[in-house]
Amino acid sequence: MPFAGSAEYLAQLEARGELLRVRAEIDPYLEITEMADRLVKRGGPALLIERPAGAAFPLVIGLFGTPARTEFALGAPLETLAERVRAWVHSEPPTTLVDKLKQLPRLAQLAGYLPKIVSSAPCQQVTMDPPDLGKLPVMTCWPGDGGPFFTLPMVFTRDPDTGRQQFARVKVPQKILPRFVPIPTELSGVVPTPGYTAVPLEQLVAFNLRWLFPGMTIEGHYFFRITRDADLELRDLEADDLMEALQEGLRKRRVGGEVVRVEVADEMPEEVVHLLMEGTDVEPADVYRTNGPLGLDDLMSLMAIPLSQLRDAPHTGRTAPALVRAQRSQLEDGSIKQEEFESIFSVLRRGDVLLHHPFDLFSSSVEEFLS
Repeated sequence: MPFAGSAEYLAQLEARGELLRVRAEIDPYLEITEMADRLVKRGGPALLIERPAGAAFPLVIGLFGTPARTEFALGAPLETLAERVRAWVHSEPPTTLVDKLKQLPRLAQLAGYLPKIVSSAPCQQVTMDPPDLGKLPVMTCWPGDGGPFFTLPMVFTRDPDTGRQQFARVKVPQKILPRFVPIPTELSGVVPTPGYTAVPLEQLVAFNLRWLFPGMTIEGHYFFRITRDADLELRDLEADDLMEALQEGLRKRRVGGEVVRVEVADEMPEEVVHLLMEGTDVEPADVYRTNGPLGLDDLMSLMAIPLSQLRDAPHTGRTAPALVRAQRSQLEDGSIKQEEFESIFSVLRRGDVLLHHPFDLFSSSVEEFLS
């Protein structure tokens, strides 16, 4: 994207007359999404709601609500972007050394698209300690919704006046909230006081469901996790069908593809499992019961806990001996002399170089080759 961040994009939209600031208090319950829906259908501007009712943060909606706004955000016409995708989708694997060399500029360009890890970011400028989900302007879109949806498990509620049972699926946003929410160690109730205490996000939400469903009796909640197949199958399509296929593929990525696996907590009742199977259209073989937390890969985030006594000694990779004199960065900073430097291609002409990652550095081998 041609913008340094969302703040710059918002400023540019406002300068173009495509962002409308709403300073009046607007309710996230039905009102905001109704306004946005009407504006999108008319090709109107995005909305910056400065005072969502009951929330501590502003809310912006409709940033990509029109094709023209999407092209402005991406910095190119959609057809130009489609041509770039076609070039990648229909490219044939290189078969000769010359073909591989011709691919290097494109590979280097592709390497620039990879996400980068930084020590600080604008999204960390405003934090909540302790976190309070009630301060976020979570919207309710439809009158029949069970509440303002995040993204969690299955929740069963009953209206205390009518006795009507309702079922809701609350989604837990994995990308914007930590899976394990740290809490003050003195609240752990453990003696001696631990060095770090955290609560799984899904449990934090589950213990506060009464705030998501005010006035309702919570009869049960059960955790589950689904895996979808959202691959784009484009290689055999004709060019005329490519745009339609891309739109369908991107919609599939956004909404979610076919469910291929459902993981459920072991305590989920059998009738609830059948309800979930029917809703996700899976077979019994696709359902996996788990006696313990779901998504154990999120435990890797605990590696960031600053407790040095629990860590192994850090490992520093090495530059493969065959590539020591092929580092252009060392030539530029004077670490090696010009007469000592040799191109990485000269090294490869003499024979293959066996690399063992992460013991051999990726930066001084593959990245050096691409650059």
